[in-house]
Amino acid sequence: METSYNNDLNMNVVARKHAMTAQKIAQNGNGHAYANGGAHTNGDEGGRLTNGQGPTQGYEKGKDGSTLSTPWIGQVLTCCIAGVVFGFTLEKGRVFEPLIIQEQMTFQRFVMIKMFFAAVASSQACFSLMSLIPATASRVSMVRDTFIDCMTEKSVISTAIGASLLGAGMAICGACPGQIAIQIGHGVPNSVVTFFGGCCGALLYGLTESYVTASTKPSHPYRVHRLDEVLSLPFALSATFVTALLVVIIYVLDLFAPWQLELTTPINKDAASVFSMNAWPPYLSGAIVGCLQVPIVLALNRPLGSSGSYCTITSRLFPVKLLKVVSPYLYRSRSGLVNWWQVIYLSCAVGGAYYSALLSGSVATTPGTPWITSFTGGLVMIYGSRMAGGCTCGHGLSGTGMLSLLSFVAVPFMFVGGVATAAVTSFVQ
Repeated sequence: METSYNNDLNMNVVARKHAMTAQKIAQNGNGHAYANGGAHTNGDEGGRLTNGQGPTQGYEKGKDGSTLSTPWIGQVLTCCIAGVVFGFTLEKGRVFEPLIIQEQMTFQRFVMIKMFFAAVASSQACFSLMSLIPATASRVSMVRDTFIDCMTEKSVISTAIGASLLGAGMAICGACPGQIAIQIGHGVPNSVVTFFGGCCGALLYGLTESYVTASTKPSHPYRVHRLDEVLSLPFALSATFVTALLVVIIYVLDLFAPWQLELTTPINKDAASVFSMNAWPPYLSGAIVGCLQVPIVLALNRPLGSSGSYCTITSRLFPVKLLKVVSPYLYRSRSGLVNWWQVIYLSCAVGGAYYSALLSGSVATTPGTPWITSFTGGLVMIYGSRMAGGCTCGHGLSGTGMLSLLSFVAVPFMFVGGVATAAVTSFVQ
């Protein structure tokens, strides 16, 4: 019975992928990939699903047959605006500060976890609401299905190990993949070194991806992929339960550790406006970031993510023929808005963060980490996020927002890796 079930499931998965490929080719003339790393395939590669990041240019169809498309200029503009908001909001949330991230891992501050849980809760609420609106329900369903399809080669083991490495890198350099852009915009010392380390991590994973995937992919397809399937409840209802739980946790944490007392930079209460304040409540900043799921999903048919951009940038540093031979994984990340949207998004986040710091007069006032820890942390962090299939944003906000079970594996292991690394570092010092 088990063998029969697995064979049937494999056939269904293959059939669905072929149907999606045929649909893409009919609409675009070539095939493109969606998954968690920024992959892109041209027509000669059959448009197969790989470790990429999103359906190309938003040309997809919902289950009801309606066309879910947005002109490319609208997609680029959406990326730019969302990126600026992302950068501005995170700079106000102060979670970009290396000390705040590192001391979260030693439980000395809780600003990061408050903002992260608020972003996850807001993301879940947005997905839940869109799933209940007829005009957007098909889009949410498609994005959820495709996210699961792209994770078929990720196992619990690879997700846990990769997420642990991601957390370890965060504890070392005091950043996460998306926060590096905020650090660069704010002017945190050695943040560019962290970025360079991240690109080296993407290159290293690109060179080892085939071995890692072959060694860790699941031997049999998983029967269930989402929390709502486990609970046998509608997606919106399941997401509401998790959202409510996160809100309660945030409230309790702030009772015992008020966010104003955890900041390294005092709040300038006499600021001319809310936009020139040094800091906003972390749960407010997190909620705004989570709401960015709405424009990104509606315009690009993909959820928020950031670590795939490092693969795209790194892939452009090598000749096409050489890259195609040494790292097909990175080769698939070279071209198309399917890959470049994250680069655009994070580039604009740099500008948003700078503008936020400029308004509050705090540009380049936050201490960084030594260059060796910045580089090492960036490398380990991006390698781990690629191995796990997502980062704090891809798994944390988007994956858990869509109730992916593998994302619920990734998130706790991010903190396991971070806490363990912080403990070892403290002991050594």
